[in-house]
Amino acid sequence: MESITNIIYNNKFKNFIKELRNNIPETEILNNRRLLAKHHDDILEILSKIRKYIISNYRGNIDLVDMSKPIHKRKHNDIFAIMICVVGEIDECITFNDVLNQIKGTAIDFIFTTETCKCSCGHLTSPEHSFVLENKITKKLLVVGNVCVDKYDLLTKGQKKKIKEDIQKKKKQIEENKQCIDCEKYIIPKNEPTRIIRCLPCYRVRNIPKEKIGICGICENVYDNTYPTCVDCVGKRVKKCLVINYVE
Repeated sequence: MESITNIIYNNKFKNFIKELRNNIPETEILNNRRLLAKHHDDILEILSKIRKYIISNYRGNIDLVDMSKPIHKRKHNDIFAIMICVVGEIDECITFNDVLNQIKGTAIDFIFTTETCKCSCGHLTSPEHSFVLENKITKKLLVVGNVCVDKYDLLTKGQKKKIKEDIQKKKKQIEENKQCIDCEKYIIPKNEPTRIIRCLPCYRVRNIPKEKIGICGICENVYDNTYPTCVDCVGKRVKKCLVINYVE
């Protein structure tokens, strides 16, 4: 199931998660399987405490794509996005999907004995429709319902549109260009002669002696540094090449 969150994943958000962990030290015992087995109502209580902290403290500490849709009103998708980060390793992640991948396919076979359960996102669920996910890196646990357990994609609002645009752009690129046999990018115009099987940068790499290869500081393409400047940049009437300080 694909899920859309209104939260922007950035350093400000990461700092909020770290502050939350400092203020609720019980998050550190969420990796205790014995606590889950003997007192799983305690796990549910800790998750409830985290949700209350989020609702009370997110304002000013989390950037939202659409400010007219605050977390305390939209709630479930945004709370789920925060909760997976609370139990996850977030420092090296750059999107919510990176964190979500840490709990995908990690459901633990567990039977709840409480009369009711709550998913980490706040949805009320029945014990038979509740599951436990274990983060692969931190080993911390999340209780989720039968909806959240199936989430395979967690995108910030607007990312989905960009992904669709990128797919269309890639499709158009493939339709209009030939594939380079070296870099495998579709960047050779189809109207080029059939003998042209390499893009210009790859051709240069193959044909310029290694000791003469330079990288233009403006276009970042390979060029023969025996020439006074990068030919492409001169063709575009670039005033100065950052590599060789060439001036027209």
